[in-house]
Amino acid sequence: MVGKRSLGWQLGLSAYWFAISLKWFILLTAVLPSQVESIVGESKAAAWGAVVMIGAIWALFGPALFGSISDRLGKWRPFVSIGAALTVMALFTLLHSGTLSAGIVGQVTLSQGPAWAGVATIILKPISLAILTAGYLLLQVSDDMAQGPYASLIPGLVEPDQRGRASGVMGLLAMSAQIVGGVGAFLLSSSLAAIYGFIAGSTIVCALITLLTVRESPPKIEPVERSFFLGWIQPWKSADFRWVWFTRFANAVGFYLIYNYLKYFLADEVGKFEIFGFTVASIESGSQEDVQAAAFQAVFVLAMVISLFGAAGAVMGGRMADKIGRKRTVYLSGALMALPVLPFIFVTDFTTITLLAIPFAIGYGAYQSSDWALAADVMPDQGALAKDMGIWQSCVAAPQVISGGLGVAVTAANRAAPGMGYSLAFAGASMAFVIAVVFVSKIRGST
Repeated sequence: MVGKRSLGWQLGLSAYWFAISLKWFILLTAVLPSQVESIVGESKAAAWGAVVMIGAIWALFGPALFGSISDRLGKWRPFVSIGAALTVMALFTLLHSGTLSAGIVGQVTLSQGPAWAGVATIILKPISLAILTAGYLLLQVSDDMAQGPYASLIPGLVEPDQRGRASGVMGLLAMSAQIVGGVGAFLLSSSLAAIYGFIAGSTIVCALITLLTVRESPPKIEPVERSFFLGWIQPWKSADFRWVWFTRFANAVGFYLIYNYLKYFLADEVGKFEIFGFTVASIESGSQEDVQAAAFQAVFVLAMVISLFGAAGAVMGGRMADKIGRKRTVYLSGALMALPVLPFIFVTDFTTITLLAIPFAIGYGAYQSSDWALAADVMPDQGALAKDMGIWQSCVAAPQVISGGLGVAVTAANRAAPGMGYSLAFAGASMAFVIAVVFVSKIRGST
């Protein structure tokens, strides 16, 4: 350790978290769900859930695998560099996932007529979805290659009494990235290629900032020689690690139950996007395409509210984590997330939804910073920080498997009764937030 870290250094360290947050925010909030819907149509929830689940299964092990290699090498910089480059390749694949089928269908239409074009569309839908899924999986691999080693920097390079602040800075940049990403995607919404170019450029620039700011690596402590499987099992022997993993897992379950289906909920159940009578997204003709386009805009407006207040929550949460303790901050922030979600079961008014999003956002931001500091405090092996932080990060990937797999159930429930699938998802989210708060009390190795 080298003593107190300046604010500039902490901002530089967390710059790549800015890029990661911007990337996933834009892609998961609206871009990829819209691409999936354009490919499969009505079965959008089930298909999108399956894509998310496939990527998440890899993410259960990816960060720990690359983290383990990083620990052995004592280096993190090559992983961030290569991960950023592979991210650009993955974004290119996702951008062009629908080009193949669209081009072939266009050729068939010209040569054989509309009837055969319909046949070609049916045949090529699975191919387009498969290309998109491959791109998403590559994106997940590239992200995990960087994140496992990168996640070791705060616990490895920041003193314990500054970890709350450092985690707050990380949370602030992550939330700010969502604001920047939302505004950027909104301004570039007429061009999918421009949106993907924006994400790629942000990834490269932020990776360079972090690489140029943080010159050192966490202190090299020779890890115990063991296979990856045994190394993956080892931290689970610590009760604190198990609890900190489970509490974040439960919180992430709730988050993704909302996040994965928010755009579809707005399009299918809300439909009118006004805040105190002011139209934030208009529906021109009432066609399904217009409704989806309006929902695309509305979800970014709502996300901007969440990101803005979440950024404030992240700063407050980081300071509170150092002053009153990580666990107390998690209690308060978790409660702020759980309570506003329950009314979503009954409410379809966009003004009310936006107002409820404010306390949720403050809680979410505070939770992100305080929980990260909590995890950094209880990592069981200082010689395997990258691996163990990578394993801890699987608590965010595992819920995506669950929430993604529930896409089929959401679709089925919505068919049985319009909106019932979304109501069940939101009720489950609130329950998950409560469980996450309750079990934080089991952690002993942090305040």
